[in-house]
Amino acid sequence: MDLDPFVAPLKLIHVLAAFAFVFGHGTSAVVLLRLRSIPDRPTMIAYLDLSERTQGPTFIALLVLFGGGVLSGIASGYWMSGQLWLWVSLALFLGIAVEMSFVRWRYLLAVRTALGITPDQRAGKGPAPGSDDELAAALDSRLPAITFVVGVTGIAVLVWLMMTKPF
Repeated sequence: MDLDPFVAPLKLIHVLAAFAFVFGHGTSAVVLLRLRSIPDRPTMIAYLDLSERTQGPTFIALLVLFGGGVLSGIASGYWMSGQLWLWVSLALFLGIAVEMSFVRWRYLLAVRTALGITPDQRAGKGPAPGSDDELAAALDSRLPAITFVVGVTGIAVLVWLMMTKPF
């Protein structure tokens, strides 16, 4: 079956989904980087709520990005033609997604717990919100900066691999 007519539309879908993902995910990135400088708990909670609200559309964009990339690779004939850059890109994409998800989750769980906004605490089952010292300890982490560097570097390497197809 000739898949050439599908290559350009699939690549377009892949690129547009990448833009949508970066756009949506930018909200979470800003929240992660900004939390430490927010002076009061209600504003922190509002920022975290905003970040949480963007997760659904961002995850959908991520799935379309992933699917568009895989289908574009299949339609272009890259999967079984010795194009190792595609396999490296896939492994890098998955590695970045896992790292960013778990590192970000760990940091935000500590902050949310200190603020008293985990699901258990909202239902009145968990411990009370932490003290200001506990919140300061949760916020005093390099995880947001590490996550930001991993994300930006990862995107740059992925774009480089797609553009140059070095191996």
